[in-house]
Amino acid sequence: MKSIREDEEVAKALGKNVFWYKLQSLMLGGFIAGIAGSLFAWQLTTVYPDNFQPLLTFNAWTIVVLGGAGNNVGTILGAVIFWAYFTLTRDLQKLLAKLHVLIPVIPPTVDEARLAAFRIMLIGLILIVLMMARPQGILGKKEELTLGR
Repeated sequence: MKSIREDEEVAKALGKNVFWYKLQSLMLGGFIAGIAGSLFAWQLTTVYPDNFQPLLTFNAWTIVVLGGAGNNVGTILGAVIFWAYFTLTRDLQKLLAKLHVLIPVIPPTVDEARLAAFRIMLIGLILIVLMMARPQGILGKKEELTLGR
């Protein structure tokens, strides 16, 4: 699969049936996505279009990029980091109240919409810094990154 990803023609030249490997990959990915979708629907007990906002896709993409694309352990690590980030930033209202006591310029309270937007901006900033410092992700392999050729 790695050789097909990197250069399909070389894999064909080595006698691999590229179409069949791609078809198997599509079938396996579809199977896993179907299981994940059914578990997601079971958890929510209903399915409607608002369940699939662009933010959900952004969060999933963030998890994969944090840990390193093409690395299962990296994806799990990305999910743990993402969960820890959102758990730690859940009580920003309390932090703002404490910071207001120390620095009066900081407002004591901020509405929830602005706080949610700030959390998303902060994870975006973390992603930008990660992409600049380590574009392959935390556990990604540098030699597999094809952009640097």
